[in-house]
Amino acid sequence: MLVLDNSGSMKQNDPDFLVSKAVNIFIRQQGPNIRVGAVLFDQRVRMPLALAAWPDAGDGGYLPGLDYRGYFTDSPAGMERAIYELKNNGRPWAGKQIIFMTDGIVDTGDAGRDIEKTAWLREELAPDAAEHGIRIFGIVFTEAADFQLIQSITRQTGGEYYRAPTAAMLEQVFDRLNRKLAEPATAPESAPAPEPAPVVEAEIPRPAPPAPAPILIEAPDENAAREARLQSIITVGVAIILVVMLLGILILLIRQDRASEKRAQRQPPPAFINDLHGKTGKATHKLGGRPLMFGRVAGQDSENFDYVVVDEATVGRRHALIEFRDHACWIIDQGSINGTFVNDLMVETRRRLKHGDRIRLYKCEFEFIMPELEDIDSTVVSNTVFAARAARDGREEVTELNQSAPGANKKQDMELDLSVIGPEETTGSNKRVIMREGDS
Repeated sequence: MLVLDNSGSMKQNDPDFLVSKAVNIFIRQQGPNIRVGAVLFDQRVRMPLALAAWPDAGDGGYLPGLDYRGYFTDSPAGMERAIYELKNNGRPWAGKQIIFMTDGIVDTGDAGRDIEKTAWLREELAPDAAEHGIRIFGIVFTEAADFQLIQSITRQTGGEYYRAPTAAMLEQVFDRLNRKLAEPATAPESAPAPEPAPVVEAEIPRPAPPAPAPILIEAPDENAAREARLQSIITVGVAIILVVMLLGILILLIRQDRASEKRAQRQPPPAFINDLHGKTGKATHKLGGRPLMFGRVAGQDSENFDYVVVDEATVGRRHALIEFRDHACWIIDQGSINGTFVNDLMVETRRRLKHGDRIRLYKCEFEFIMPELEDIDSTVVSNTVFAARAARDGREEVTELNQSAPGANKKQDMELDLSVIGPEETTGSNKRVIMREGDS
């Protein structure tokens, strides 16, 4: 099984798609009994080729779906899919290997989840592969890959790992790998052993069977027949009712799914990012329907992300991401070296943004503006006292709201007498609330 990285960073390291060519040459060097499958991983996992004889497509290679357009690198999920395929669909007598190639680290967009998936690959998937006789051979592409992780999983399974600093060296690496696979002596494939011929016993005379007992035929009971027909009718009626109920539930679920899709398609409220230090060449950036990525350079996946380019050495290539989720805007640090801060508090994984929050990427500051949140804070008025300033005579008038009877519940609703407040006193800064000690 070939487990190949399809993330966008691979396009920078392999612009001529030499991986496809090198892999095709490697497979065509194998014997006729080799079966090959391929798994591609980025933010999702798919298997364009199941275990089968490798199709010869010439020197150009044959890897359908390998386009380097992925956004993330979920290599543990790709490894799990390949192990499952070899365990369940591999021939029992055949040797099983995984050739794993990547140019980076485990990156799902969530730092906490990356740690969990890395541990899952090292502590569960690799031992599972070793237990089922599956060897893993790793090819690390560029110096940015996680050598320690790949070396760990290859050693656990009896495989090896190789480095290919450039795409042009892939053929040399595959040639070394080919020689390594040929080292252990393997028995030739053979058909399963034939089943032993059945043992034919000698004919033994047996006594004649006894004469069958006479068969008594009873006349049918009409009452029993009617009860059976009635029981059949009831059974059919119950089945029809159950089918109708199931159809109703299915229609209800479909409507709920459609309503959920409509809610998910709603556009986020208007929000803006103000550049406080002029590091981006633009004073204000508007958040649209796509997630907004802060980075030192713009990525090539502009159809899925909006970019705010901060040309500073202290800002990572993919430093932080702002996305609209669960009716709010969230900022997610992308594993940056210098960190992401909101109001001088470091963002460990993600943080919900509020109107007026200060976002800092090392020393570059930005301001998050969402006009709909500007006046969202409200004051819950106690059922005890409401006060307003009478601007016309310069004094304060206080109206106390007493309970209708002693001992009444302070949490019950009460009517407020606002007749002492003029129209000009109920807006702006003239309105305020007095809370006394002991009020609920």
